[in-house]
Amino acid sequence: MDNLDSHIEIKLGIPEELHHQAAIICCEGFLSQIEWLFGSKQKAIAVLEHSFNTELGLTAQMQGQLVGFVGLKYKNRPFLQFERSHCIRELGLLRGLLACLLLNNNGLAQVLLLCEKN
Repeated sequence: MDNLDSHIEIKLGIPEELHHQAAIICCEGFLSQIEWLFGSKQKAIAVLEHSFNTELGLTAQMQGQLVGFVGLKYKNRPFLQFERSHCIRELGLLRGLLACLLLNNNGLAQVLLLCEKN
């Protein structure tokens, strides 16, 4: 159990090369609740991986692989910021505008809570 190769390192920020892995982890945890908004897992990953405010994240890495992450809201700066143009490009006009509006105004956590209540 005390193998040095199996230690998890906590690092500040999410490097760009780990954005795709972070989006996959996010989808694995929440896809059933947000798929209606994105339409598919692939589209959710495409939108999420371009929406991270990387300096507000903490990662858990093992042997260079992302095994978990957490995003922070600090000084009114959200961890996830969805760009309208990117959402529209990935999701189409109506779904992209809806996703951007819901997620930027309420945040992913609030949208997830809303989905649980319904």
